[in-house]
Parts: sequence; C-alpha cells; structure tokens
Amino acid sequence: MAASSGSDRQVRFHEDCDEADLTVTSSVDGVCQICLKQASRYTCPRCNLLYCSSRCYKDERHSDCSESFYKENFMEALGDADVRKEDKDRMLEMLKRFEENNPADSDEDDDSCGGDDLAERLQGVDLDADPEQIWERLTEAERAEFADIIKSDNLNLLVPHWVPWWTNHVRELIKEVEDLQSCDTPPDQFQAVPETIGNIPRLSDILKNREPSPLIINDIINVIYSYTLLMRFYNGEVSDFGVEIAQNLLMVSEALSKNRNYGSLEESIHSAIENITKVMKDASGSRLECLQDTTHILLGRCPSQPLEYVTGALSDCWQIVSVAKKNLNRAESSDKALQKQLFACKKKLEFHLAWSIAFPEVFRVTAVDVQCLYKSMLKDQKLADDAQLMIERKKRAPSGKLVEEVT
Repeated sequence: MAASSGSDRQVRFHEDCDEADLTVTSSVDGVCQICLKQASRYTCPRCNLLYCSSRCYKDERHSDCSESFYKENFMEALGDADVRKEDKDRMLEMLKRFEENNPADSDEDDDSCGGDDLAERLQGVDLDADPEQIWERLTEAERAEFADIIKSDNLNLLVPHWVPWWTNHVRELIKEVEDLQSCDTPPDQFQAVPETIGNIPRLSDILKNREPSPLIINDIINVIYSYTLLMRFYNGEVSDFGVEIAQNLLMVSEALSKNRNYGSLEESIHSAIENITKVMKDASGSRLECLQDTTHILLGRCPSQPLEYVTGALSDCWQIVSVAKKNLNRAESSDKALQKQLFACKKKLEFHLAWSIAFPEVFRVTAVDVQCLYKSMLKDQKLADDAQLMIERKKRAPSGKLVEEVT
C-alpha cells in the first residue's frame, strides 16, 4: 500500500460557527494538523486540534480559537477569587503602560472607546465582579497586547522585572566561585540592601558560659535559603503582604518555626524545599536559582564587607516578622499562638545575627559548599528531565507487536 501524499490531507475551517469550530481531517494519525509535517505533540483543549508547537498553535488559521482562549485567560485572571488584588491591578497597570507607550494606536482603535484613556473607560467598573465589562472596554490594541504576552509566555511583561539586591558584587568576587551566575544590571538599578537592625546582642551575652555550636551555620543557611525562595515568589514585594509572608517564612523554615537544628548543609536545604513544595508548590520551581541566590548572599558585596548581605537578609527577615506581629497587635488578633511564635522567631533571628557577627569567616567557605550542592542538584535535575523526556517519547512512539503468533 502506497504511503499517502500531502494532497490526501485536508484542513477545513468553518467560519459560520460561534467559537471558530475547527474541523480537521487527516489520513495520517498523529500528524500536526496545521503544518502537516511534524508529529503532533499537543491537543487544543477547545477544538481538539492536533498541533506540534506553539508556532502552529498561534497560526492564523487557528487564531479565532486561540484568541478566545486568551480572552478566557484574561477573564479568569480578573474573576478568580484566589488571585490577589495586587496582581489584578498589575495586569491593568500593564495595559495602561501599553496605552501610554502607544497613544496613536489607542486613538485609532474601536470607536466605542471614544479615545478615552483606560482609567476613564474603566471608571465605575468593579474589578472583582465585572471582568467581562473590562474586556469589552479594552481597545483592540490592548487586547492584542495581552494576547501577545500570553502567546509568548513572557509573563514578566505583566510584572515589573525585579533584580535581587544580593546579585550586586564586585567582579573579582564572582570569579572566586565556579559557575556562579553574574548580573550585568547597572549598580544604580539595584534595590538598597536591607539595613542591619540595631542593638544586636553579643553572642557571649546570649550563650553565657556555653560554647557556640559550629552547626549553627546550617540553621542560618536554612533561613536565608527560605528567604530567597519567598523573595523570588513575591517578586521582591514583601512589604505588601504583611502577615502572609511572615507565616510562609515560618512554614518553610523550621529553623525559625520549630527551633530545628540541622546536622548538614544538604539537610537544611532539602528541608526548606520539602516544606515549600507542600505549602507553596509554585515557588518550589525556583529551588535551583535560589541556591545561587544563597551563594550570592554568603559572598557579600565585596571582600571588605563580607557580612553585609548576610546581616541584610537576616535583618529583612526580622523586619518581615516584626511588621506582621505589629499588624496582628493593631488588629487585636485572637491568634495568640501566632503572635507568640513571631516573637520567638525575632529572638531566633537576633541570635543568628549575633552568631554571624562572631564568625564572619565561615560564610565565604560555606558559599563554595552551597555552589557545589547547586551543581550536584542541577546534574540530578538534568538526569530526571532526560528520563522524563525518554518516557514521553516512548508514550508517543507507535506501539509495536506485543504478542508473537505461535505456529
């Protein structure tokens, strides 16, 4: 039997349907129904189109269906009760920025908008209750901008890019740690390093006649690593979330919430990863990046100020906890257990700050150990990804004859 030719394949688009009902017929199963060349890997959830890549999904012949999908994304994002108000406001702020940067395009659009700016068009619309009205009041250019962002998966356009303050180093310092990613951001674009809190007690005053344990460094790493995970998740905007981020810090770092002591660096890191996967699964995706972040913090800005970033990070944690405790007090919260836990957390952080000041030389050495752990975990991740890819390929491969006929 001869192989079917490209002319045997046919794609038919129906333009008289409400939702761009796409009907596709092909004589070859598993072939992308747009390019008719590559094996299909995905199925459109709306019309069941088989396609091989995002390029084919975005093809003009599939645009009616895909654009409906983008509208639904917009509607769900604004209507979802679980989405923070700040995120909804940020989405509209993105559209405002687009309008400011493209005034001519906005003026030429849709007569129903009357050339008014976005603020005027949205006046009186309930952001939480009326996502349909919001969509209808956007210009064609604004809708296209939102669709382009979703198409490109470049959601950073919806959120201002945040550059962590701890990635600002003198270049010579970066070279001391193998494979540590550097940052080319100009120094004046970094946020200020959090100010170290005052009145840090001396370690000898805290311990009295007891000897400090050298393993405390592992507990501090657990706190700093947990801090970077949360900072990445909240895009550096910790001041907007008060009690919420303090509670998450306690849930991720058992060194703070349960006074846990870790016997090794690996144990302290994996504890934080396990906890954040339980309570904030989306944040766990940055676990490798945050190992690099931890290395940056341990190095400090320059050799002459080796502790600046360590004390800055721990002090920022102290401020987060302190603000949350004050908010609970002002609200006359009945959650006395949480208030007590936050107070104990502040004292623990003061102890970590005192220990850090007493043993500043430990952190540069530990930075190398953290980077070694990063490379080991990166290698494991690549092996896991390769194994998963192999499994997916086997699933997509045509099945062979499972049973041999016995004669």
